[in-house]
Amino acid sequence: MDEKVSNLSIRQASDSVSDEDANEGSEEPVDLWAAFTPEEDQSEVYLTSPSGKRRRVFLPSAIPLAVVGALVRKWTEDGLTGRWTLGELRGAFRAEGKGNHPWYLVFVPPNDDNPIVWKVTRGPGGTDHAVQVRDNKDFR
Repeated sequence: MDEKVSNLSIRQASDSVSDEDANEGSEEPVDLWAAFTPEEDQSEVYLTSPSGKRRRVFLPSAIPLAVVGALVRKWTEDGLTGRWTLGELRGAFRAEGKGNHPWYLVFVPPNDDNPIVWKVTRGPGGTDHAVQVRDNKDFR
């Protein structure tokens, strides 16, 4: 676990995601988010899953707007309401390696220590999907 990851909510969310779920999409030879994902640099931060797999951590400023946009479109489609702000977005993580891995966005609402995690995926043809992770079965 990288000591630079000081936000406990991101660590908790990462620990609750199995390696199988984090690597979903690895059979897809092309990362459909690649055009939007920041290039790798020396300041990269990683978490380690309970079984030792690395997951790249993104600060809110490095999360692609395309990923946030996919989530907002899903909220709109589902008729969700509320006053969410980007200030509640603590960061994101995704599996390391080749493949079209999902993004996990971690939010912490004001006056609440429980993170809210959204899984955002992109399918063939640019079809985006998002699901709120309520428990471990939602990661599948």
